Amino acid sequence: MLGDRRSAYEAASLPFDRAMAREFELGLATIESGETLKGAARFAGGAGRHGRFK
Repeated sequence: MLGDRRSAYEAASLPFDRAMAREFELGLATIESGETLKGAARFAGGAGRHGRFK
């Protein structure tokens, strides 16, 4: 989510093509960090379902 926020702020001052390239760069960095797999594993384990995060 922080990457999306950052992308939105940065995109305001960039031409469309550069904004899209930056969105891709930030998204790739998130995937490479392992954050997406950790989050998916937590969800598969039940976290976040029905409003419960414990």
